Amino acid sequence: MILEFEVLRIIWWGLLVVFMLGLILYSCVELGVAMLLPVVKKSNLAPQHVYISSTGGRLLWGVQLLLLGVSLFYVWPLLFKVIDSSFPYLKWLMMSCLFGVPISLRVRRSFDSSFMQLCLDFTIAILALTLVVTLGNIMGQLFTGVPFEFDQQHNIVSRIALVDAFQQVPLLTSTLLLSVILLLGSVYQQKQFHDQSFVIYKKIVFLCGVCMLGLMSALAWNVADMYGYHVSSVINRLGMQPTSKQVKVMNGLWLDNFEHMPVLKILPITAVVSVLLSMLMMFFKQFQWAFKFIGAWVVVFIVSIYVIIYPFVLPSSVLYDHSLTVWDSSARQNILNQVLWVYVIAGLSVFLLASQLIDKFDKNQCLKRVVKINL
Repeated sequence: MILEFEVLRIIWWGLLVVFMLGLILYSCVELGVAMLLPVVKKSNLAPQHVYISSTGGRLLWGVQLLLLGVSLFYVWPLLFKVIDSSFPYLKWLMMSCLFGVPISLRVRRSFDSSFMQLCLDFTIAILALTLVVTLGNIMGQLFTGVPFEFDQQHNIVSRIALVDAFQQVPLLTSTLLLSVILLLGSVYQQKQFHDQSFVIYKKIVFLCGVCMLGLMSALAWNVADMYGYHVSSVINRLGMQPTSKQVKVMNGLWLDNFEHMPVLKILPITAVVSVLLSMLMMFFKQFQWAFKFIGAWVVVFIVSIYVIIYPFVLPSSVLYDHSLTVWDSSARQNILNQVLWVYVIAGLSVFLLASQLIDKFDKNQCLKRVVKINL
């Protein structure tokens, strides 16, 4: 079954959003707990253990996320080539942090020395902090644009500089993502103790919640006032050449999609309400609901970013006409169609097979457990 080229591109754009969302949701709790280790260690009000989920279900979704990531690599080749040329060490940095945090958390249990545990606490926290700040910075550069262009032979020429990472919007998104990950880690820790309430986690939640509200206001102000991108030429929805269009840049154009579809304004409203409800639920000791509301904020935030920049997937801050859009940066129709069905079949197979194995192991209490790290 061969789907229309335009439909395939929309489907894979949606899966790109799902992948980014899954990447953050999959690792956010572990990263939040990891960054809190040095803080919890010094607090007399903290619990005697740190809890990290280690269930078979989490492993299943990790495999699904890996399958989707590999599929996206073949579907959006130009996007990954630009990212690789613009941030040559990014993939190694993120992979080392992504795998380094859970491995270090488990290695930490084998040491009885307080000094070694303290050293590992700070190492784990730095790894987690590096990963969160890097992801947040990349999200910020989706608004400001990445400095790349195509030469006459259609090779990618990157003009990335370290100063690009220290622009106002990337710094705001980095700090905002850091706040929400710390908040998620604190709420997750607190909800493990249904009959106890710990002051340290409540303080972190309210501090991060207030920071998030302020940072969201500052980010919205910057996005509304900064240069936005808009395709001014006729969009060739069957095109394959990213340099054949014309792009205009003006202040406030990133909000163009909200003007054309007013219903999208519910996204920022939902984000603010989610933070307030999470803080309120924490105050009333409804920790499970607090965790769900802040998880909803993550979903709304990631979806909002991609809705704002649509149809762009990676704007260029050097030559605006060379920006990558949904309509000119994907692979060919046959590749999109083949990879989609391969992903669907492989994903369903892994889900069904792994579900049976997990149910079998869960009955034997092999995978369904909680890892305790003594502090």
